[in-house]
Amino acid sequence: MVEGSLTVTLGPSGAVSAGAQWDVDGGAWQNSGVVVSGLSAGFHTVNYKGVTGWIAPSNESVTITGGQTTSLTGNYIPFKPMISGYVRTSGGTGINSVTVSFSNSGGTATTDSSGYYSNTVSYGWSGSVTPNLSGYTFSPTSLSYTNVTTNQANQDYTGNRSVSLPFLMLLLEDEN
Repeated sequence: MVEGSLTVTLGPSGAVSAGAQWDVDGGAWQNSGVVVSGLSAGFHTVNYKGVTGWIAPSNESVTITGGQTTSLTGNYIPFKPMISGYVRTSGGTGINSVTVSFSNSGGTATTDSSGYYSNTVSYGWSGSVTPNLSGYTFSPTSLSYTNVTTNQANQDYTGNRSVSLPFLMLLLEDEN
């Protein structure tokens, strides 16, 4: 029986630099572009190594043809952690339309009718998250994060209506 070969090109380069590799049928980990020869014709499984900060491609089945080199491409996707939570009144009612701002180019999110917000940030993001809605004050006023590498759920805020008293001016006259 004539044997075949397999090569897998991995990308993007950031994932490769972070240690992305592949194997065939559970064998030794291989770097991007390496050719594994001596494979029997037929079906084989390509596995992708997990890499911190990246989502690996799904393992896949490949058909090897005798006398040929089969080529695959495995593309990793950057992992973007999510920060999420609720903005509610002290009684637990969601506050709709609160703008939640993420500093350092983290973007913004807006709460839905239940007060829920979510936003993805870059892997390793650091900064602060601050809710804002006219007529409300929030506790905490903001939350700070350093080197976010995992999802951060239940990042909640309590909103209280601000009370503005109208300005009242009294004019006192001297009766003399």
